[in-house]
Amino acid sequence: QQRGDAADVFAINLGRLLPPQRGDLRRFEQGRQVVEDNGPLVHFEPEVDGEFVRPQPDFDDVPIVVLSGRTDEQLRIQLLRAGAQDYLIKPFNREELRLRVANLLVMRQVRQVLQREVSVQSRDLVTLASKVTLQQRELTQALSLLREREARVQDQAKELEVRGRQLERANKALTTRNRQLDHMQSRLRAIVDTSQDAMLFLTPDGIPAEVNTRFTDFFGIDASIVLSQPADHLTALLKAQFEASVSLDEALAWSSTDQERIFGVQQVQMEPTRREFELFSLPVLNLDQTYIGRLYVWRDVTHEREVDRMKSEFVCLASHELRTPLTSIKGYVDLLLTDETVGELSELQREFLGIAQNNARRLMNITNDLLDLSRMESGKMELHRKPLDINLLIHKLMPSFQPGWDAKRQKFTLHLPEEAPMVLGDAEGVMQILSNLLSNAHKYTPEEGHIDLSVETVGPIAWISVTDSGIGLSTEEQAQLFTRFYRAHNAATEAVGGTGLGLVITRSMVEMQGGEMQVSSEPGRGSTFRFTLPLAESLVGS
Repeated sequence: QQRGDAADVFAINLGRLLPPQRGDLRRFEQGRQVVEDNGPLVHFEPEVDGEFVRPQPDFDDVPIVVLSGRTDEQLRIQLLRAGAQDYLIKPFNREELRLRVANLLVMRQVRQVLQREVSVQSRDLVTLASKVTLQQRELTQALSLLREREARVQDQAKELEVRGRQLERANKALTTRNRQLDHMQSRLRAIVDTSQDAMLFLTPDGIPAEVNTRFTDFFGIDASIVLSQPADHLTALLKAQFEASVSLDEALAWSSTDQERIFGVQQVQMEPTRREFELFSLPVLNLDQTYIGRLYVWRDVTHEREVDRMKSEFVCLASHELRTPLTSIKGYVDLLLTDETVGELSELQREFLGIAQNNARRLMNITNDLLDLSRMESGKMELHRKPLDINLLIHKLMPSFQPGWDAKRQKFTLHLPEEAPMVLGDAEGVMQILSNLLSNAHKYTPEEGHIDLSVETVGPIAWISVTDSGIGLSTEEQAQLFTRFYRAHNAATEAVGGTGLGLVITRSMVEMQGGEMQVSSEPGRGSTFRFTLPLAESLVGS
């Protein structure tokens, strides 16, 4: 308390409500007084220029009660505005002061609690604000990514729209193409069904995939039944209609996996109608040359075979009828040229008789070829197969060709194995095969050319080859070489006589003896004709 001042100011600390006693004061500079009694704190600070001054910052939280003897209402309002919490006019009741101080302390406690709550909530709010800021940043990033994705989605939508239009155009084109393919397939089906040949297509697994109408007409088996049968069951259905000697197992079963071989066989159907067929089979490849199956074609050659038989019978009859007078003509011409008893002949007469002799010989050869061919086609040619020394047969044949080789200065080379192989064949047939091949080599090889004949054994067969340095054959000529009456069209062949039957007879003779014949040739480089005969030893051993 300071006398004469406008007010007495007390700051009372939490904990004690009793005011300090006199004697507890210690004076400080500038009129400030502080009492510390290990608990309550009383702070008195005089008025400065008529204004109340707040205690030191260390005591900002200390409640302030103004005790004054003045009843000036203006001063009371001024002090309350300056920071005092209460204002008591002297004289006052001590209990009233205690209660007011207690209320202030309670208020301070409440305020402190509230401040702590506010502080905690402020920290929570700061943390929450940080989290919100972080989440806002993440949301901003996510929104940016979402916008990027939305942009990409829009781009993709545009691209899908473009592709959709492209797909629609492609679909229209595909629909048009499918209609065209359906039309082409229908047209192809109509063409196949109008064919006079029966057709069957097997997949590489041997499953029937396609069959035409003519197949049903020939064999009386409905297409639905054919397409539902495996190859072995289909073979069983067909075998009942053919001669017992016909092997359909080989033709239909194992060959479906063969991707290269092209073959043809003769077949005779007995039921329901007798027909003669030529069965052809060839592999089928798609555009990228992938093997997709095998096609079988039955060609009805009944009428052609009948015509051939009639022609063969006519040829055989005509040949027999021609052979007798030709033999007589040739005999008398030979007699005129060789028998001195007929008288002396002039050079001109000999020339004319020589021409007649050569033409008679040519007619005899043609007649013999026609007779041989007709006997082969009719199955009337008999072969007597037995073990033969092929080297010996070749040596017997050489003298008849040597004058011709010498006349054209052709070089002949013979390659025979040291140990003569024994082959199984008909002696006259083998001699005829060799004669035809050597005769062709001699006729179509120019002067000073060379001709080779070789024999070699490979496994159970013997290969006999005749090679020449003659005019050679083109690929097209080789394809028709074994066609009856065919002759290559060039100056060299036209200069040499022939019927076009020699090679046909030769190949038939080889096949009748269990062999096969091959030819390789190149125009201007010569030709090689090879044929096989089975070895007698291997057949005996087996």
